[in-house]
Amino acid sequence: MIILRKMLQLPPIATFAGVIATAILGAGFVANAVHRPPPTTTTFSSNEDFPANAGRTMNQPRKFHLVFSLVMGAMMVFLMTFVITLVNVGYSEAFVRTWMRAFAIAYVVGVPVIFFLAPVARKITAAILGAPQ
Repeated sequence: MIILRKMLQLPPIATFAGVIATAILGAGFVANAVHRPPPTTTTFSSNEDFPANAGRTMNQPRKFHLVFSLVMGAMMVFLMTFVITLVNVGYSEAFVRTWMRAFAIAYVVGVPVIFFLAPVARKITAAILGAPQ
């Protein structure tokens, strides 16, 4: 993190935020790994029944969650970095450059956080509301 901070010339608070985001990401990864149901296996009676692309395609819910994370991350990070950059820098000559730099950093952090923590947030929400998971 310190090397990244020096390369990007970030203030120390950005390093702290990166460490916190990494910890959240790690916690989400562990929570997903612990609570994930075991994979289902499919047995085939003969070689003719075995699909040509088996093992190479992502199942539909997982693909949906990945694309959702990419799209939600882009929308959320786009708006949040715009507002925070506008508050911190104001609309000046450096605004667009500063905003795009903030967006690039936040997107790289935000998408994995959404990917790993969205299922955890759904489970917490379901528990709060008493809804079936």
